[in-house]
Amino acid sequence: MKDPNLIEMIRASRRRGQLKKVGWTPERFDLYWEAQGGRCEICNREVSREVSSSHIDKAYADHEHIEPPKPRGILCINCNLGLGNFQDSPELMAAAIAYVNKHK
Repeated sequence: MKDPNLIEMIRASRRRGQLKKVGWTPERFDLYWEAQGGRCEICNREVSREVSSSHIDKAYADHEHIEPPKPRGILCINCNLGLGNFQDSPELMAAAIAYVNKHK
C-alpha cells in the first residue's frame, strides 16, 4: 500500500513544477487565490486549489503566452480553455461576442 503522505508530497512537487513552467510560484498562487476568494476571475465560479481535485473544479493558473510566461489570474477550466481556444485574441473574442449577440 502506498504512503498517503508520500503521494501528497509527490503531488505538491509536481504542482510546483507545473506552476513554475507558467511563471507562477505557490506563494503567488496563494496570494491570487485569496484576492479572488477562491473563484474564477472571469465567471466567478468556485474552484478548488487542491492538487487532487478533478479537472472540472480545479483552479488553473492562467498566464500570458510569452517568454517568460507572465501570470494573469486563476481561472476555471472552461474559462482557461476558452481563452486558449481563442488564442488570447481580443479580436476573435469580440467576433465571438458579436456572433452570439447576432443569434440571440
